[in-house]
Amino acid sequence: MLADLRSDRLHSTRRLGKAEPAYRKVTFDKKQLDTDQHFDAHLIGPGHPLYAAVDERLNENLSEVLGGTAVYVDEATESPYRLHLLEIGIRGQNTKGEQQTLHGEMVIVRENLTAPVSSAERFAVVPADCLIDLPAHPQSPSSIEPIDPSAATDFVRSTYQMELRGRCLEERRHFVEVCRSYLEESFKARRNAAQDRVMLLRARETTAPEVALARQRAENDYQDLERTHRERLAGLDRLTVVRHGPVRHLGTALVFPKGVDSVSPGMGSRRPRSTVATPIREGS
Repeated sequence: MLADLRSDRLHSTRRLGKAEPAYRKVTFDKKQLDTDQHFDAHLIGPGHPLYAAVDERLNENLSEVLGGTAVYVDEATESPYRLHLLEIGIRGQNTKGEQQTLHGEMVIVRENLTAPVSSAERFAVVPADCLIDLPAHPQSPSSIEPIDPSAATDFVRSTYQMELRGRCLEERRHFVEVCRSYLEESFKARRNAAQDRVMLLRARETTAPEVALARQRAENDYQDLERTHRERLAGLDRLTVVRHGPVRHLGTALVFPKGVDSVSPGMGSRRPRSTVATPIREGS
């Protein structure tokens, strides 16, 4: 393993600890662990030191291209379009009220450049692997004017991210409902046992004053139990707090149909006509 993946300077190392110097086998598929030949494999995923270290180093190495633009060719299209790569998240709280990310995802939004600006058909969420089969444009310029992704970002916030928040909220509410039911049953039994002990000691105290101290401790234990019960319920209520997280623009792909032999640096900030290869200014 590369030494920098175990460096103390990494935030992931301080948060999750160091990754092992070597791994004999790793897998992203939990089912692989159930097979005899892969019983010694390590399951890698979010929260694992190796996964976190690789993710952090990869983001550091790609920081210079964050928000950049690349040009591709799509032989199956007749008009150019844009693919905006956006990272979205859903935020929530744990039982202590600390902020945490409930869900993170990279979303690709396709922008139809021939549709009117106010048209509902201008944007659509497409599969995240749609770039795999698109070759890079052979005449891509070395620099392209920046593209404003705010319209695509607003679209994601008002549609897909809102739906995602609704699903996360529903899941959290179901989880809280199950936990609350178990918690109430558990505390009911503990409360009844604590009350019985207090009443028993009070009855004994009338004839044996020396149990007063034990009775006082039992009452304190009962009060502590009630306080713990309220705190646990308040902690469960915090789990139902689900909010939109930030939307981060990772980059944009300009996709042209086959036959557009040259791409000018300013094409990224322009809006093409419905004809294939003649770009004009936005809003024209």
